[in-house]
Amino acid sequence: MADLSYTDEALSVLSAFYGAKKMLYVEGEDDVLFWELVLEKFNKTDLKVQPVNGAKELDKYIIKILTNTIDAIVARDLDFSELQPTSNIDPRILNTFGHSIENTIISPAALCKVIRSHGRLEGSKVNEDECREWLTSFTNAFSDLVLFDAANELENAGVPILSSNCSRFMKTQTSPIPDLEKIKNYLIPLQNNQKLQEAATQARNKVLERQKEISDFLRGHFLISAALKYANATIKKLGSSKHPSADGFFSSAILAFESVFNNKHPHYDHYRDQIIRL
Repeated sequence: MADLSYTDEALSVLSAFYGAKKMLYVEGEDDVLFWELVLEKFNKTDLKVQPVNGAKELDKYIIKILTNTIDAIVARDLDFSELQPTSNIDPRILNTFGHSIENTIISPAALCKVIRSHGRLEGSKVNEDECREWLTSFTNAFSDLVLFDAANELENAGVPILSSNCSRFMKTQTSPIPDLEKIKNYLIPLQNNQKLQEAATQARNKVLERQKEISDFLRGHFLISAALKYANATIKKLGSSKHPSADGFFSSAILAFESVFNNKHPHYDHYRDQIIRL
C-alpha cells in the first residue's frame, strides 16, 4: 500500500522499483482489480496500480500531482464532482464514468453471468432482458433521491439521503423491489427544504448538460447491495439453493465485467478515451 510518509522524490521513482513506467494510485483494493482490468483492455500494462487506503488519502496524491510535486497518475471515483459548478479536467486524473466503479461493473449482461455462475444454472434459464428490466426499474425508482443525494453533498447540508445499503427502501430486507411508498415518504421533507430542492434542480440540469443519466450518479455500494438482493432472489426463484455472499458476489461481478467489457458496453468509450491520453 502506498504511503505518503515516503519523500516526494521516493514516490516519483517508486514505479522503477516495480519495473513500471508510472504509478497509478487508487482508493482501495477493489479499485485495483477494476483499473487493472481496464488498463489491460486497452493494452496499457506499463502502469503499477496501488491502493492508498481511502479517498482522503487519494486527495493528497492528487494535490501532489497537480502541483507537479510527484510524477504519477490517480484513478478516482467520480462521485458527484462532475455536477459541481466547475470541474477540473487533467489527463493525470482518471475518473470512473459514474459515481463509482460499481456503476460500470453492474450491467444486465454481467448480472446475468453472476446469477448463472452462482446458481449453477443453465444459460437459457436466466433472461438478460429481465435483468435489464429490473436494473432500469430499480434505478428509476431512486432518481429523485439520487438528485437530493447529490444536492446534499454539494451543498454540504449534512442531511442523510442514500447510504451504502438499499435495504431501508425495499419491500423487505431481502427483497430486490423498491418500496415506492417508503421512497415517497422519505422525499417529502427533502422537497420541502427549499435550499436542497434548488440544489437538486441544479444537479438535474448538470446531468443533462453532461448527457448522462441520473442513475449514473447512484452510489455504487447502494447499487451493488440491490444487485446482490436481485441475484439471490432470482437464483432462489429458479430453483437453486445457492446463496452468494457480498464478497463472493463482488468477485464474480468483477470477473463477469471483464468478459462483457467491450465496445458494446455503454461506458467503454469513456475509459478508452481516458487511457489513450496517458
